[in-house]
Parts: sequence; structure tokens; C-alpha cells
Amino acid sequence: MNAIETLARKLSARFPEAKVSLDKPSKANGSWFLDVKLGDHPAVVEWRPRRGFGISAGTTHGYGEGADERHSGVESAFVRVCDLLTGRVQTMPLREMILKQLRESRRISQEQLAKVLKIRQATLSKMERRRDMYLSTLDRLISGLGGRLEVRAVFPDGSVEIVPEK
Repeated sequence: MNAIETLARKLSARFPEAKVSLDKPSKANGSWFLDVKLGDHPAVVEWRPRRGFGISAGTTHGYGEGADERHSGVESAFVRVCDLLTGRVQTMPLREMILKQLRESRRISQEQLAKVLKIRQATLSKMERRRDMYLSTLDRLISGLGGRLEVRAVFPDGSVEIVPEK
């Protein structure tokens, strides 16, 4: 059983009244899609081997626009989908999420994150309101939230991940 099948099983057990359907990819290494609907509130999970989970819930955007949130593991994806379904909330596209919303979506207080980063809460508050900051500072914030910062340049003919020189 792979990660998305595990997630589907856990969600079916947690929400026996929900409609849960899993679509396998046509190619062996393609994307799997999991549709979960609790009452009239939907959540969609896309899973790609070695890339993780993409989650959207309650959104009105169209097919093929991509997931609003990314999660690397089954447990974090499970917790997030449960929160979205029970709270009947929508995900937000990543391109619209500000640092404060990102921190709040991870259910981490300013005090908690400041402690992890070994800075004062007031300093973190100022950082969240800045319009511009060093990538190293943003990387540190994202790491403190348990994530990994990725930088990508997007061109009409494709995109390129920007990685630091080692």
C-alpha cells in the first residue's frame, strides 16, 4: 500500500459518512487523486511519488490549476484534510498566502515560532509584516515552521528551480 492509499484508508476510517474515491494514474509514476466529500464540503488530494501531497478544499478554481497547499507526509496531510473537512474551511492558493497566514495555517503561534527561531515575539511580528526580506531570513522562517523553501523561476517555456551553490 502506498502513501495515498494509506491516506484514503485513514480518512475513510475517520469519516465513515464521507464519500472517498481514489483515482489511480494511467502511468506508473503519475499523479494519484483522492476526492473526499463530507456533506457538501469537498477536499481533493493529489499525490506524486517522491513529491508529496497537494491539497485543495472547498475551492472554486478549475481543473488543472494545481493544489493550494503542499504536505510531504501522510500524517501531516491527514491532519490537514481532517481540519479542512471538520472546520468546513477552504484552502488558499499558495501565491496568495502571506507569512502570518502560513504560520496560522500550521497552527503555530508567534510565541512558539519565535522560541524555535530563538528571537523575540516582537521581532517575529515585524518580520511577518515586512514587504521584503533576504531569502536566508525567509528560509529560516519556513524551516522554523517545519517546511523547506524552494525558489523557482517561471518562464513561458518552462520553470527552473533555483538552488544555492554548494
